[in-house]
Amino acid sequence: MLQKAGLIRYARGQMEVTDRPSLEAASCECYHVVRREFTHLLGGSGAAVRPD
Repeated sequence: MLQKAGLIRYARGQMEVTDRPSLEAASCECYHVVRREFTHLLGGSGAAVRPD
């Protein structure tokens, strides 16, 4: 559903977020609560780190 909406792209176990603002808008309110708490507890932007 998310891929059909153009929000993500995935293949062979790899996922790429193609439209983050729209993906966040489509998420439930709990995403923002969790992100705010993550930032509060661990600092930083809360952005995911891409593995090498």
